[in-house]
Amino acid sequence: MYSIINAPVRSYPYPHFYTENVFPEGFYREIISSLPQDDDFQPIHDSGRIAKSKAAKVDRHIITLRDGHLDNLNDGQKAFWSSLSAMINSEQLANVALHKFLPSLKERFGDSLPTRTFQPDAILIRDGSDYKLGPHSDAPHRALVLIFYLPETEAHPELGTSIYRSKNSDFRCEGGPHHKFEDFHRVYTAPYVPNSLFGFVKTANSFHGVEPMPDQNLRRELIHYFLRTE
Repeated sequence: MYSIINAPVRSYPYPHFYTENVFPEGFYREIISSLPQDDDFQPIHDSGRIAKSKAAKVDRHIITLRDGHLDNLNDGQKAFWSSLSAMINSEQLANVALHKFLPSLKERFGDSLPTRTFQPDAILIRDGSDYKLGPHSDAPHRALVLIFYLPETEAHPELGTSIYRSKNSDFRCEGGPHHKFEDFHRVYTAPYVPNSLFGFVKTANSFHGVEPMPDQNLRRELIHYFLRTE
C-alpha cells in the first residue's frame, strides 16, 4: 500500500505510474520460490478470457487468483497463493487503486462514479518466448490495471510493458482490438525488474503492449490485477 500510494503519477500520454520494492524483500523471495510449475498453468485460450479468433498463437498461460482455481497446486503452494489472493483481491487494495486514479475515473464515469461497483480480477501469468502484444487501450469493462513484475533478476528490463502513442494524434479506441506496432510510437517501457509494479488507468488512449521478446529462452512472470465495472 505504501509503495502504491506514494508513487508519483505521470500524466503523459495517459495517467500511469511505476514503482519498485513493492513487497517486503523476504516476502518477494517467498513469492518467487512459490511460483507453480508449468503444468499448473492453463493456456489462456482455454480460459474464456480471449476470443478464439485471437487465441491461436498466444503464448500466455495463467492461473486465476481466486478460490476454486488453485486446486491443482500442491498443498504448500495452494496455501500460499490462497493467502496472497485474499490480499490482492481485498477491498483495501481496490480502494487504494481507485483513489490513485480518482481524477481520471471521475472524468470517465462522471456522476455515475459514486454508485458504481468495481470488482477485482487477478491472474498469475507466465508468458513464453513467443508472446507479444500489439498496442491496445484495454477492454472497455476495465477501469484500471496493476501489473506486478515477478522476475528473479534484473537481467531483462526490456521485457516490461510498454506505453505507446498513436502516430495519428487524434486516434482514440474505446477498447477491444489490438493495433499494429508500426502505427505507434513507443514512448516508455516500464522496466521488468524484480519486485516492481506498473499501473495505469484505462482511457480511450491508454495504449500499451509488449514488444516481441529478443531471445527464445526468455519468459515473463507477472500478476495482472484489474478492477472491472459494467
